[in-house]
Amino acid sequence: MAFNIPAALKELAGTLSKLKELDEWAKLARQEENPQVPPSFRLDNHVNSDIRLQYAVFVATVMDIQDVLNNPALGIPQNQRTRWKNKLLELQEQAGKLDIIDEFIKA
Repeated sequence: MAFNIPAALKELAGTLSKLKELDEWAKLARQEENPQVPPSFRLDNHVNSDIRLQYAVFVATVMDIQDVLNNPALGIPQNQRTRWKNKLLELQEQAGKLDIIDEFIKA
């Protein structure tokens, strides 16, 4: 069964989009955490677990794509392999810039 790299890259971009959204929710939650003022509302605590889940999906997809791209036996033309690797690197760099990576994943 062939691995569909374009579809996997699209899935990876979708997961990154979810991570960016969760990053914004995490920022909002931090802004609302003021010990001197009672909160006007309480954010649901699912954000932390959602971040970890989406990041796990992101990492697993990256690993799957890398496994295929690094397998010379599959005969992927070098120019196509390079384009896909560049797209993968771009998505990884975007994920690495999110605040949530330091706060929730590395902790």
